Amino acid sequence: MVEGMNPTHPSRHDPAIEPRPIVCAVDDDALAAQVLQAAAELAQRFEAPLLVVHSPYPDMFLTGEPYLSTIEAGRAFVERVSDGIAVDEYIVEIGPPEQLIVDVADDGAALVVLGTRSRGRLEATLRGSVSQAVIANAKCPIVAVSATAAPLISPGARRPAAGRV
Repeated sequence: MVEGMNPTHPSRHDPAIEPRPIVCAVDDDALAAQVLQAAAELAQRFEAPLLVVHSPYPDMFLTGEPYLSTIEAGRAFVERVSDGIAVDEYIVEIGPPEQLIVDVADDGAALVVLGTRSRGRLEATLRGSVSQAVIANAKCPIVAVSATAAPLISPGARRPAAGRV
């Protein structure tokens, strides 16, 4: 053995090693609870912190009281949709959601979990797609959850089960 080398590898249970967070991006639609549940299952399975990101009114520029009340409404939405789920941190900011998600993810996320709508190609081309933009720009793996997705983790599974994404 080479002097100074430790033959044991640090485990993920080593308290000196901080696990990287699972970033969950939620929109204010019906899919938010399902996306958050999938992210929470992954965070629990991998013993990682869960960080929830939300951008209320992403296309508006607000200041003063309208800004504060919009941020508060966004926080209330995230707290409501995450009721009963252990969330370590919330980030609620106004602005383009794809940029917010990528910025937060690039700050050291293990992966991003987000929802994807079943828009047709034409609508996605005309209106853009947050999930497509995040997939194209984030430096970490992405898990995209659709309304028809199978559960990500089966009860008793040792690793994430294959599901439709």
